[in-house]
Amino acid sequence: MENEKFQELVLQQLYTVTEGQKQLVERIELIEKGQARLENRLDTLDTLENRLDTIENRLDTIENRLDVLENGQTRIELRLENEIIPKITALFDGYQLRGDQIENLKLYLDGRLEAIALDINYLIGRVVRHDTAILELKRIK
Repeated sequence: MENEKFQELVLQQLYTVTEGQKQLVERIELIEKGQARLENRLDTLDTLENRLDTIENRLDTIENRLDVLENGQTRIELRLENEIIPKITALFDGYQLRGDQIENLKLYLDGRLEAIALDINYLIGRVVRHDTAILELKRIK
């Protein structure tokens, strides 16, 4: 009887061990499935990392192009300040000076025209008097 109890006890233990082993196998399968999901996620992360690297490279390229544009803009601004604006200012000053000279010349020419007109009127008057005098002299002869 003791042998039967022992066998029963051994069978119970064996059954318990077998059930525990089944549970361990199920848990291992769950762990393997979880590990497979983690590997898929890691693959996805690797893909995302590659995409981020590509984006970073493109951003670096854009930053370099932006630096080139900023340098060009700075160069243009300096050229405007140092070369072009002074030339425009000089041209404007020359334009104003030329306008003043033209105005002065106009005033001078207006004065001269008035003087010439007076001289012409004087000469016309003299010619008329001389013509009159000549006609009188011709009548007298």
